[in-house]
Amino acid sequence: MIDIVSGTSAGGINGLILATAMPRGARLPALSDLWTHAASLNRLLNPPSEKSVLNGDTFTAEVDKAVRGMRGSPGSSPHPVTLFVTATALDGRNQTYRDGFDTEFQIRDHRRLYRFQQEDVHVTYETDDLRNWGFKKRPVSHFTNDDLPALIQAARATAGFPVAFQPVSEYPMLDRRVMPDPDLDFPASCVMDGGVLNNAPFGPVLAEITRRKLDGPMKRVVVYVVPSVGRLAQENTKQNLCGEVGWYVAAMNAIRYPQEVNLRSGTEDLAARLGSSIRDQQLDLFQRLSDPRNHGEGNVYQHLRNVARNLNNEYRHSRAAALLYDLRRRVSESSDISALIAAPELDSARLEAILGACRGDDDQWTHPSWIPRYDQPLEFHADQPWNWGIIAAERVIQCLIGHLLDFLDRENGEAERTALSEGGQHISECLREVMALGDALDSGIRSAADPNDLAEEGAAHLYDEVFTRLGVPERLRGIVVTASESYVRAMSSAGLHNGWSSEEVVTAGLTVEVLTRVYAPPSKLVEPLTPKFAFLRLGPDTMSPLFHEDHLDDFGDRKLYGTRLSHFGAFANPS
Repeated sequence: MIDIVSGTSAGGINGLILATAMPRGARLPALSDLWTHAASLNRLLNPPSEKSVLNGDTFTAEVDKAVRGMRGSPGSSPHPVTLFVTATALDGRNQTYRDGFDTEFQIRDHRRLYRFQQEDVHVTYETDDLRNWGFKKRPVSHFTNDDLPALIQAARATAGFPVAFQPVSEYPMLDRRVMPDPDLDFPASCVMDGGVLNNAPFGPVLAEITRRKLDGPMKRVVVYVVPSVGRLAQENTKQNLCGEVGWYVAAMNAIRYPQEVNLRSGTEDLAARLGSSIRDQQLDLFQRLSDPRNHGEGNVYQHLRNVARNLNNEYRHSRAAALLYDLRRRVSESSDISALIAAPELDSARLEAILGACRGDDDQWTHPSWIPRYDQPLEFHADQPWNWGIIAAERVIQCLIGHLLDFLDRENGEAERTALSEGGQHISECLREVMALGDALDSGIRSAADPNDLAEEGAAHLYDEVFTRLGVPERLRGIVVTASESYVRAMSSAGLHNGWSSEEVVTAGLTVEVLTRVYAPPSKLVEPLTPKFAFLRLGPDTMSPLFHEDHLDDFGDRKLYGTRLSHFGAFANPS
C-alpha cells in the first residue's frame, strides 16, 4: 500500500496523479499515453507562447483532463494519503542572520513545498470559542473536486522547467504550502520547476511516516523512483586540455551542477538519518528491561534502573540546556533576524538557578513544568502531572510502538496478532496527539516570543508560560497513561505480559530515555526518533524486487529514451 507520495518535476506530475487516484479508489490513467500525447512538441508548440519556448497552458489542460477523467469518488478509499510537491519561487524569502560578533548578512530561500492530505481522522490541538484547549479530530480531504484547481496548479508549477515553460502563480495552492512555514505569512509568488532546488525531498516523507497509524503487521519502505541508471559514465572532459574546453560544455555543466547539489544533499541527509538513529539502541534497551529473565535483584533490569537513577540529574542538566538552545533557534527562525548560535555553555550553578524557579503570572517563583525537578525519582506515578516535556513523551510512546511491532514481526497466532495490532493502533493514536501538542506549542511560542529577548532566563520563562497556558503537562500525563495501559492490555491479551503495571512500563521508558540521551548533543536531545524504514531505489538499470523478470535489464540508459538531451529526449521523439 502506498500512502505517502513525494515528487518533483515530471515525477511530481506522476506522483500527483497517483496520489489523486488513490483516495478516489480509481485506476490510474494511461500515463504513457498522457506523456506521449500531452508532452509532444507538436502539442506544446501550439499555439506558440510569447513568454516561453513551450506552451504550458496546453500541457496543463491535458493534465487537468487526465485527472478529471479518473473514475471513482473522493474519499472512497479508507487509507490515508499524503502528497508532497515541490516548486521553486522567483520571489525568495530574505532571511537575515547575525553572527557571533553582531554582523548581519542575508540569505535568500526560494524553496516551496506543498502538502495535500486525506485522513479519516486528522488530530490538532486548538482552542474552542471559550478559549478552552482540547484535541480536535476531523476528517481531512484535499483531493475533492473543489481541490482540483490547486492540484492542477501544483502539477503545472512543479514541472515548469525554466525557459521551456512560463512560471505560474502559487496563489491557488497557498493553503497547502508548508514551506515557508505557514506561521510566517509569506505572500504568494511566481513559481517554476521544483527540481531546480529540491529534486529529492526525503525529509518531509520521513516526518510524515511518524504520524501514520499502526493497525497491523507492516514493513515500511521508502522507494526512490528515478529514470536514470545508477552507474554514472565517465565525464568526457578529462581527456582535453582545460584551454580546449568550449563555452557550451562549461555552460551545460553549470546548469547541471545545482541539481547535483540538491540531489546529493537529499541522499546525504537520508544516509545521515539512517546512520545516526539510536532507535535500535533504544528499543534494544527497552526489550532487555521488559524481558522477565532480566528481572530480579542484581540482574540487568535492576542494574540499568540504578544507573539511570544516578544519571537522572545529569540528563536533566543536558536536556534543559538543549531545550533552551532549541527554543532560541526556533524563535530566531521565525523572526526577521536569525542568530547563528551555539548551544549555551552554561555552568551548572547558573543553569540550576534558571531551572530552579520561573516567575509565574502571579509574580511568584515556581519550578518549570517542562523539566524534572532536581533529585526527582525516576519512577512514574499516574496521578502526577508529566514534567518530562513533549519530546520525552513522544520517544517513550515510540518505544512502546516499536516493542509491539517487534512481536508482530514474529510468528504468532491470529488472536495474538489481533491483540498486538489493536494495541499498536491505540498507542499510535496517542503518539499523534503528542505530536499535535508539539505543533500547538511551537505555534504558541512563535506568536508569544520576543526575538530580541532570547536570553536563557527569558527563554525558560517563555517556555514555561506557553507550556502551562496550553495545559501541556496534564494533557501529556493523560496521553502517556492511556498509551501505557493500551500496551499492558495488548501484551496481556497476546500472552506476552511480564507482570509490569502501566506505571512500571512508563518508568522503563524513562529509564531508556535517560540512558540513551544523557550526554547526547543538543540536536539529538530535542529530535524525535527516526522512523524505521528500508530504502529502495528503483531505476532502469536494476532488477526491481517488485517484479520477477525484466527482459530489458541490460539496456541501462537505453531503456528510457526520454533521458537523452538532458531528459528532454521524449519531447523530440514521442515513439
